[in-house]
Amino acid sequence: MNETVTVIKDCTGAYLRRNGIDYKVCNPEKLSSFQNEINVSASFKQLTACNGSTDHAPTCYMIHQFNSWIEIKNIKD
Repeated sequence: MNETVTVIKDCTGAYLRRNGIDYKVCNPEKLSSFQNEINVSASFKQLTACNGSTDHAPTCYMIHQFNSWIEIKNIKD
């Protein structure tokens, strides 16, 4: 089921925000064509851990609290 969520990108990684709660994206390549803070329609599943490709951002001196890892199944603007 698709939900309206907001794409959040910073030096710590990529997230989808739903109802004010951030979920870290385990497959961030799915967000490469989307701008930061844009609303999109997405379906995803929650994961207990991320074993896929993750962001390998340069050194980041920031912590971004998130609820859980997610894997995006489908996304469109």
